[in-house]
Amino acid sequence: MALILFPTKFEAEPFIQSLDNAVKYDMGEGETWVGESGRTTVHVVIIGMGLPHCVNRAKPPLELVKGKRVFLAGFAGALDPALQRGEIVTETGEGALGDGKIYTADKVINTPEAKAQLFAQTGKPVVDMESAHVAKAAEEAGKTLTIIRGISDTAAEPLPDFLSKGYDQAKGKETPLRMAGHMATHPGDIGKMKALLASWEPVRKAIAEAVTAAVADGK
Repeated sequence: MALILFPTKFEAEPFIQSLDNAVKYDMGEGETWVGESGRTTVHVVIIGMGLPHCVNRAKPPLELVKGKRVFLAGFAGALDPALQRGEIVTETGEGALGDGKIYTADKVINTPEAKAQLFAQTGKPVVDMESAHVAKAAEEAGKTLTIIRGISDTAAEPLPDFLSKGYDQAKGKETPLRMAGHMATHPGDIGKMKALLASWEPVRKAIAEAVTAAVADGK
């Protein structure tokens, strides 16, 4: 049995769709599914982006789901210019809490200038908003955490400001209606969004494949 944590449903969907006999159920605050990945029963939980939601929603499944294997998967930004979109970066919980590859930020790092500054400060090639926090929660629960991140934006790529319309950080929820409202009043952003989503589709699939392989590995 394994527990898979994703910050958003958007990141999780390809993996959920790959499951056999997937069923949605209630466990704590995060949306949750249970299904079969190969011969392994997996629970998938949406924990939200960043603090406090990623910890508050991770704790119940960390305590309730049997088995010690836990995976945190989803998008990450590249700080190292050598990393390309779609590359998969893996890390152990110990690495996330120490001198590992992933820096856990308290906000979205969305400009090349901010990425370059953070890379110079930390020397870490990848940034996200959850890894260190979830790694600490997993350690406290006596679980082994494996982090699987797909690069969604390179060090040279800015993230458009309108992305903030699609997520409510205070509530830890995706807000598709608010995004639709923005697009209705800013039609010039529609093409940009379509291009961005098209660029992310291979990343989502790569993450799903990496999680499936990690679950099947059984380590």
